[in-house]
Amino acid sequence: MAQVVEHKIWKIIELFYRSFLEYRRTYDQYKQHCAALRARGGAARETLRPAPAEMADLIDFQKLEELRDRHLFVLKDYCHDIFRNPNQTDPFDRYVSAIFHEVSILKEEHYTVKRYAQYSARPGPQDEFHAAMEAALSQIPHKMEHIRLLYDAARERLQTLLPGFRGQKILTRSLFLNRDGFVAQSHPRGIEGFYELMYPEHGPLAGFVEAGESFFESAFHLQAKEAFELGRAYQRAAPRDTAAATRFIALIEERLAAIEQALAAAREREETLRAPRRTSQ
Repeated sequence: MAQVVEHKIWKIIELFYRSFLEYRRTYDQYKQHCAALRARGGAARETLRPAPAEMADLIDFQKLEELRDRHLFVLKDYCHDIFRNPNQTDPFDRYVSAIFHEVSILKEEHYTVKRYAQYSARPGPQDEFHAAMEAALSQIPHKMEHIRLLYDAARERLQTLLPGFRGQKILTRSLFLNRDGFVAQSHPRGIEGFYELMYPEHGPLAGFVEAGESFFESAFHLQAKEAFELGRAYQRAAPRDTAAATRFIALIEERLAAIEQALAAAREREETLRAPRRTSQ
């Protein structure tokens, strides 16, 4: 049961930050297109009024659909499981639910604009689409900004929850293994920034040690070695003169020596297995 909960917490963090990055790309693209329209038309931000076809091109409809269906749909269900009970709901769960709801509305409003853009070029009356189009044109800019603010609030809340997830092996390992992927893109300091949030008392060194210990206990020696070495390098680059840091470094050196012995023994066993084969040849 505990492992199931740990898996869900890891997926919540992964899906949230991946969805955040996806929305940020969509939002940045939207703002760039708006700036280009203003530059061409000489309109101020407050008076920008794109034609339906122009508004339809401001946002990638497929990206919105993927954001909702591939990330947010699963994320909100996991959040309900972890952060909601009959007595209370954590604000993070409410933020994620609101993001899912607002993205769904944004997608429908965008679809309305796309449909109107297709029909507006046709001859004949268009009253049946005009009212819906006008509402959509006014809603889309508001929704884009509102979703951005919701993501900012959700991210701030999640950061306050991270210290409570220390000691979870799935999360510790997965963050480390994804440090060059979405983790690096989600925080200006990458994995060190995440570990700073998770271990406010002892800093990133504690995160590297916990990751290394988790790998070491499961005999994943190469991954453990990498985590311990990164922790040692971090301490050398940003030394902390504390008793805890001294203990961490002593443990790192002890573990690295044990890992070298284990790897040497593994190489020796491999050579022993190969030796009869070479002799027979």
